[in-house]
Amino acid sequence: MNGKSHICYRAASLAMILLCLISSICSAHAQRTMKGQGMLTAGATSGITRMLDMGAEVSYGQYLLKGYWYTAASVASHKIRTSGAYLMRYIDLLGGGGYMHRLVSTRSRSISLYAGGGAFLGYEIYDPAGELPSSISTGLAAGSFLYGISARAEVEFFITGRLAVSASVCAPVNFSSPVTLFRPALLMSLRYNI
Repeated sequence: MNGKSHICYRAASLAMILLCLISSICSAHAQRTMKGQGMLTAGATSGITRMLDMGAEVSYGQYLLKGYWYTAASVASHKIRTSGAYLMRYIDLLGGGGYMHRLVSTRSRSISLYAGGGAFLGYEIYDPAGELPSSISTGLAAGSFLYGISARAEVEFFITGRLAVSASVCAPVNFSSPVTLFRPALLMSLRYNI
């Protein structure tokens, strides 16, 4: 499967998931999000420009009158081609937080569209399992400190009174990474309101 067909496959899969979710919402009892209501979210990430990038994110947040704030911890595994024919794995460990503003929602708030962003700090580990041959020199230390900002757009669908599925497009910019500056990703999550 080439890169273009893989992207088309992912887009078609995401569209089918969203269509199923929308159709299931019609019969679900929607829970309105209320100011002060907490939420726990867990999800998986996949790179947009680099298909080999995969990760996970967990977060806690609280709804406000017109949006929500969140704190998150994430881990992601990336691969990048070295000067030779080898791929080097590197892992990001990040913590951060931000604010998402509700742009539009249904009257019951069973479907909402958010936009916002935040900031993060973390550490990046290069070739953690020592997979590169000793003849390949990357010129990198074992790891480096990371910091940056991230923009995000999100759709939230409630499938039961307290359980929602969210799909996000994230655009983190790493100001201190010597490997890559921009790593856009898709995030599919389950969210439980407490």
